[in-house]
Amino acid sequence: MWVTFYDSKLWWGRLKNGPVNEDETSKYREILGGWRDRSLKNDLLLANQIPGRISQLQGFRGTICNVRDRETLLRLLSGERSTEYLALAKSKNVLVANTAHAIQNLHWKDFELLVDLVFRQSGWRRVSVLGETMKSVDIELEDPITGDQYQVQVKARATKKTASTCKEQFSGSAFRKYYLVVHTPEHELLDATDLDDDDFELILPERLARMVVDGGLTSWLLDKIA
Repeated sequence: MWVTFYDSKLWWGRLKNGPVNEDETSKYREILGGWRDRSLKNDLLLANQIPGRISQLQGFRGTICNVRDRETLLRLLSGERSTEYLALAKSKNVLVANTAHAIQNLHWKDFELLVDLVFRQSGWRRVSVLGETMKSVDIELEDPITGDQYQVQVKARATKKTASTCKEQFSGSAFRKYYLVVHTPEHELLDATDLDDDDFELILPERLARMVVDGGLTSWLLDKIA
């Protein structure tokens, strides 16, 4: 197995059996099926998302190098996850589930503030007074890079009818998108698949919990539910 790094990706190929070829400028070996930058499960092999024992080969001063840690490389090319990855992912899923449950215990003001923090941790700026814009909007935000503006409605509980009403009232003329964030949706809203589109998006408990965890707000939440 031979690998090389190019354009921030790992490329790999299987060598054909046979002699080393030579042309006017170099010696070379042919490979089977061409070079690939994806695993056997079609995952893109980005250099910044692969194990360090493999990515450190970027420092190799030749064009192509052989790999000593074949076990890690073969697992990577097969699209399989390491034992450490699987254990950590399992722990994160438990944390997300507990976070979703904890969010439901927040006072509505704290819940509103948490949603504001989640969006601002993503780099967006709040351009309205929290909770004091309009009846159907709690937060207005701006992406400082693109200048696009967004509206966010925060509700502890909501039905599908409530969500549909919010969607109908949204005017996309001045805002890029409308987010409805709910920590305790009714069952019919949990199963709704016909509301999300380019202008309107639901953020329900599990996704919000992942945003809280990924945004580093777990400690903030712990202080509010102690």
